[in-house]
Amino acid sequence: MRLILPIFIILSSLITDKSYAQNTLAYYHQPKVLRPFVEYETVKYVLFNPRYTLADNKIKRTILENLPKSVIAIIYYNYETQIEKINELVKYIDPKKYIILKINSEGDSFWARDSLPYPVVLLDTATNKIKFGLVDSKYYHDFEPDQEIATFFKAPLIPNKHTLFEGGNLIADIDGTCFTTDKHGENRISAKNLSKLFGCKTLVTFHASYNSVGHIDERLKIISYKKALTDNNQYANVLKQLGYTVYILPTPNIPNASYLNSLLINGLVFMPTFNEPQKDELAKLIYEELGFKVITIDSEDLAFDAGGSIHCITMTYPDFNLIQ
Repeated sequence: MRLILPIFIILSSLITDKSYAQNTLAYYHQPKVLRPFVEYETVKYVLFNPRYTLADNKIKRTILENLPKSVIAIIYYNYETQIEKINELVKYIDPKKYIILKINSEGDSFWARDSLPYPVVLLDTATNKIKFGLVDSKYYHDFEPDQEIATFFKAPLIPNKHTLFEGGNLIADIDGTCFTTDKHGENRISAKNLSKLFGCKTLVTFHASYNSVGHIDERLKIISYKKALTDNNQYANVLKQLGYTVYILPTPNIPNASYLNSLLINGLVFMPTFNEPQKDELAKLIYEELGFKVITIDSEDLAFDAGGSIHCITMTYPDFNLIQ
């Protein structure tokens, strides 16, 4: 089904040919991908890189200081010059709260959400058990740590032999509905490959925002089953048509700033603020009224100077040892 509306495209039932899907999986020698890992599911690991400016050092330090006891930080680095920065970052932090991981891939390792492999839910067809795996990201900054990350977690890695993919431009719900934007135009990953690699059953593609990087994680956050946050009224109208209850966050004034670009970890939200007291407080209040504990972190400089925020520089993974 293809439905074209003013600001989005919906593609549903993306894989209907079972033999095609089976042949594809046999080619990859991988379990069957059911759907993407959903942000509000239980998180075991949060990953980030120590390369920082003054703008994001406080963000990472605050995350380390406030992680739930059940969550471990993986601080990955790919240049020896980053070791000193790691030592500064973890000073006085309980060593049980983090693991330092050396990655051999060169390139820009800063944007964790875009460059690290993306977590998915898999069906092991040999045992008929549900487990977690990873999908290879194709990143344009030449940082390709996917196999090393998968090996570290002993997680299956689904190869991506196709087009550019950035993790910040994919958000999913537990039904396998995937949300993205039309950033990169014809060069973006296709609906068929999103279905094949990530298990997307329905794809909703919004127009990328003109005053931002253009990723979906700047405009949308799925917070629980059929509940979503956005700061865009047109997005909200689409989500309501899909059966969502939608809550509207304020929009900061500076470019690339968004309260949606927060980090959600097991009911805890690390929310960016932008030196706009009324909007900062309103966004915090909305999260709190929805049942979240909120820790605010000043992200004005990171958004203005680097073009991203808390969600962009972190990645969250489930416990890969869990099998259902």
